[in-house]
Amino acid sequence: PQSFPTYDSRPAEGLSPTPPPRVVGVGLLLERNAAEANVARIVELVPGMSAAKSGQIELGDIVLAVDGFAIGDLDLQEVKHLLKGKEGSVCLLRCLRGNTPFVVELKRCQPPANYY
Repeated sequence: PQSFPTYDSRPAEGLSPTPPPRVVGVGLLLERNAAEANVARIVELVPGMSAAKSGQIELGDIVLAVDGFAIGDLDLQEVKHLLKGKEGSVCLLRCLRGNTPFVVELKRCQPPANYY
């Protein structure tokens, strides 16, 4: 009979397990309406998070792309997934204000403790 080695799942002595990276966002809330089905409009900025702190994003701005992915045909859950990532990672938003396109680079971070 063949024997297989056994593995101890406990961490090695003196080492602690590495927690998984936190998945966080940039602090904005998007909305779509029936009249603008393919438009993701910013309706809220979370105080203390990178979207609000950047000073570059305003309520009513339209998000066109997240990290190079056009979001016009994505549902809001898919867009939310693109906005989230490892804490400290960079999120690149291509937006539109009126007829003026612009790009914003934001760092993903934890929401303030008093947000919830």
